[in-house]
Amino acid sequence: MLGQGILNDKTVPHNHTAITLFEKTNKLLHLFGVCIPNAGNVPTPCTEEMRKYAELSIEVKQQWQVEAVYTLNYTSQCT
Repeated sequence: MLGQGILNDKTVPHNHTAITLFEKTNKLLHLFGVCIPNAGNVPTPCTEEMRKYAELSIEVKQQWQVEAVYTLNYTSQCT
């Protein structure tokens, strides 16, 4: 899924990842986030992005019955 929200039973405030990849054969879920912060505050938005997806990964793992959820964040600086 590209740019779509993830539907789950509970209301999770941050249920929108950039890319969601679901491997049905291995029962794995990959959540990809994209972070493009300002040049002055690179660490803050990226750690905030990972914290937001932590709650989502727990809920999705229980609901979709996957074995593992991997969260990957891509960070690019704009100048």
